[in-house]
Amino acid sequence: MATRQRERFSLRRYWLPALYLLGAVGLLYVLAPRQSHFHYEFQQGKVWVYPMLRAPFDYPLYLSAKEQAQAQREVSQRVLPVFRLDTAVRGEVKRAISAQCEAAWRETRAASRPLPRSAEAALLDGLRAAVDNTLDYLYTCGVVSSGQVLQTSTNGEFAVLRSHVSYETQLRDVFTPQSANGFLVGALQRADTTRAGDAMWRTMDFSNRLVVNLSYDSLLTRQLREEKLRTIAHAEGVVHAGERIIDQGDVVTSESYRKLVSLQREIQKRQYTGWRRAGNEAGIFLSLSLVFLLYFCFFLWYRPGVLKERRSFLFLVLQITALVAVAYLCIRFAPQFLYAVPFLVVPFLTKSFFDGRVGLVTHLTMIFLVALFTSNSFDFMTLNLAAGVVALFSIRTIYRRGKLFVSVCCTLLTLVVVHALTALLHEGSVSSITAFDVGLFMVHSFFTLAVHPLMYPLERMFGFVSEATLMELCDVNQPLLRELSERAPGSFQHSMQVATLAEAAVTEIGGNSLLTRAGALYHDLGKMVHPEFFTENQSAGMKSPYADLTEEESSRKIIQHVVDGVEIARKHRLPEQVIAFIRTHHGTTQTAYFYRMYRAKHPQEEDPKARFSYPGPRPHSKETVVLMMADSIEAASRSLNPFTKDALQSMVEAIVERQQTLEQYNDSEITIHDIETVKRVFVQKLLTMNHTRIAYPPDPDAKK
Repeated sequence: MATRQRERFSLRRYWLPALYLLGAVGLLYVLAPRQSHFHYEFQQGKVWVYPMLRAPFDYPLYLSAKEQAQAQREVSQRVLPVFRLDTAVRGEVKRAISAQCEAAWRETRAASRPLPRSAEAALLDGLRAAVDNTLDYLYTCGVVSSGQVLQTSTNGEFAVLRSHVSYETQLRDVFTPQSANGFLVGALQRADTTRAGDAMWRTMDFSNRLVVNLSYDSLLTRQLREEKLRTIAHAEGVVHAGERIIDQGDVVTSESYRKLVSLQREIQKRQYTGWRRAGNEAGIFLSLSLVFLLYFCFFLWYRPGVLKERRSFLFLVLQITALVAVAYLCIRFAPQFLYAVPFLVVPFLTKSFFDGRVGLVTHLTMIFLVALFTSNSFDFMTLNLAAGVVALFSIRTIYRRGKLFVSVCCTLLTLVVVHALTALLHEGSVSSITAFDVGLFMVHSFFTLAVHPLMYPLERMFGFVSEATLMELCDVNQPLLRELSERAPGSFQHSMQVATLAEAAVTEIGGNSLLTRAGALYHDLGKMVHPEFFTENQSAGMKSPYADLTEEESSRKIIQHVVDGVEIARKHRLPEQVIAFIRTHHGTTQTAYFYRMYRAKHPQEEDPKARFSYPGPRPHSKETVVLMMADSIEAASRSLNPFTKDALQSMVEAIVERQQTLEQYNDSEITIHDIETVKRVFVQKLLTMNHTRIAYPPDPDAKK
């Protein structure tokens, strides 16, 4: 225990994790929003719990968002759509219609009773004048498509731009191609008083030749609307410095709420200068440093193993830094999208690669770093804390996509429900919740689903082992396990039994049972190299391979299987977490049989324990300790005679006591209560695994 305390307080071992945190502080300090903060939380209709507040300076009384939206709607409705008058159309239309009218008139006159030449010339000149004058009038008033007007104006009003001057106009003041055709035909009938001409002009249709000369200018209309919107006053009235805004115990009325919101908005717009600027910068840096220091202290006291696994700690720091950096950029440039940032990725990933406690602390650290700079930190923390807790409790096996989807749906529902509850708390209704808010939560959840495809690359980059990988390793059809079963069948059966024992015990004490099973299945890989040196692989009548070896040589053969196992595991790229079981399953104990034989033959020699000891290290976790116990107890149980519950309990007690005496558990966090639980589970399991069957009576029909 003293050794562990010295290691824990040896801070020189943790300079690299501290450097990671310092880098995170530096990056987030650069990205942190710099606007001033309003240090009061308030809601309309609630009691003001702070001391009396007076205006610190003159500031405008801003319109509320609803009032501004109403003003913008009114201004937008007052801006008429603009139509440009095209003056070049008139000449082309005149020529086309004049030619059509003259050709039709001459054809009609040819089929009618002839008139004197002078009368025909006068009649033709009158028709030409009627066409010119009528078309001049029509195109001066304007010809427009009624459909285009009705699409851009609800009441039929619009503006016509004539010679850079805008004139308000109604649809009845201009002509459409159809109404212009009727007007032109009437003018021609009045000009041609002959009976044949009247009948001819009544059948004429000029609609396809009457081209519109009023066209909608969307760009100019939008520019005019934007200019009008810029003239809207965003404030009405002024709150003067020293004016009382609200006193402690007062209810926040609509008037005081408006003053408070205006003051909050004005403070956030202001920038500190001089010494206040320096103090603000120092506050930002120290706040970030304090949060990360507390995060570091958590691992220093409760998870020092994570600090030693530097890549693991780097992963935790990187995911916090990445998401907080994205949140800071949102706060600075697009605060309305803050709730779309997928903060829930952190608890999902951390729970998968570590445990729920690390996941909760990491999630709290992240949302606290963001809440330092949000405008409504209480709502932000409440919402994300609730969703994070639901995420941690609802997900157990992230490698199953169905369960991940269900968990993400649960967190989405939590986000919506908590948002509705905060709205009820602040405003007494949920009317303020918009489809945009729900859409942000859905985007948040959609990005969270990206956790699943990220698992494999993150495992490779940071040396993690996920439950999906462990499930694959536990498949006995894995090539490496099949090779073990073929080359060392006895060792394979021993590993299977040890896996069953260790998994059951670790489950009882709350450890990682899947990792324990994988470690147990592979812990004796090294026995494949020389399987004949291990009794479980020796057949009856086989000559002992140790007959021609000394005790020291025999011991080295036994110890070598640990070294060989590590080499085989690394050759086949097994995770380091599984290799740790191979390295530690004998700890720093001795090959007891050959050590005792050697001591019996050389009683006077100085203690040769080091030459008969495994290279270690000692087990460093609950899981590796349980495997050490299970390995020794399962092997010893095979030679137990008689196999009774009392004899089994005595054997388990003796083996565990011997390992404790050799201080093999001192580097792990296993407790006395855990050890007692493990022993009880081992006895129960071994009794079940080695049960006897009843004897069947002889078959009376056998003689027949």
